[in-house]
Amino acid sequence: MILVDCIGQLHGYAEGELIENLNSVDITNYTIEKQGLEIKQFENGRGQIKINIAKKIPLADVSNTYITISDLEELKQYLVGDGMAQKSVGNIIFNKNGYGENVVVFVGEKNNLTQNTYRSILSILQVMFQTEKVVDYFERNYPNASFNNKQFGGFKIEVNPEKSSIEQNVLGNDNTYQFIRLTIDKSLVNNAI
Repeated sequence: MILVDCIGQLHGYAEGELIENLNSVDITNYTIEKQGLEIKQFENGRGQIKINIAKKIPLADVSNTYITISDLEELKQYLVGDGMAQKSVGNIIFNKNGYGENVVVFVGEKNNLTQNTYRSILSILQVMFQTEKVVDYFERNYPNASFNNKQFGGFKIEVNPEKSSIEQNVLGNDNTYQFIRLTIDKSLVNNAI
């Protein structure tokens, strides 16, 4: 990935831009002829990567990309239970931390918070609580990407608060990512739904 990113920099991309993009798209569909990159995985566990260094690997359009329920399948046990989960898809990145009934989830989006941030939050909540009722409850109390600070039964929502050390590590110290922090008391949410 670092080599691919360096080749991307030779074609004018910023450092890390191509890595972020490739982590967010299905690069298994890329071909050496069309995109200048081809990755094959063989049954014996070996792989093969081909790169056309003369070709600019295209960036995917991630303007309508958000974290879906299927994106969270591999993290389900950490979302439902204790521990930490983190994932990046397109311009969205999220992190969940916490044990027991108290968890903190933050969702960041490059440049601006959009409907993609909101949809990602709904997916995370549905997987975390294993029910669509929590999505309905959240939408009723925090409708359609309003992106303002609010508190209601089990949720404390903060938009672009001062970053914690974990948030700085994940989102950086600059303002590249706008983010929303949800402090969740699971027992209060379950009582409310």
